[in-house]
Amino acid sequence: MSPFVILFLFVAVYVLGAYPLQRIAQSTSDQRDDAFYAWIPLLSSILLVRLAGLSAWWTLVILACIVPGIGTLVCLGFQVAMYVKIGTRFHRTGLGWLAGLLPVIGAWVLAFNINTEAVA
Repeated sequence: MSPFVILFLFVAVYVLGAYPLQRIAQSTSDQRDDAFYAWIPLLSSILLVRLAGLSAWWTLVILACIVPGIGTLVCLGFQVAMYVKIGTRFHRTGLGWLAGLLPVIGAWVLAFNINTEAVA
């Protein structure tokens, strides 16, 4: 496969994941100013954790991705937990599960089906 095709696919997946995270952040009163963090690789993880209502120090769990095998499972579980917490924050727990298990599709559905009046 051509390196340009791989680069294009990487950028496409990154954009498909970053935009819904930015939209979710813009729907909150406490993270609205930091919504651009969704486009910066490490800061997007910090934004995800802060949207879930946890300390930014939880981002260190992402370092577990370095460990082969078990690290991938830890990161996937962490991502599911964060999106479920975000879904609960917006009173959309089911959509949070969908976003955690199918990130690209579920995050878009969650981003466009949130109740901004119910956000603290």
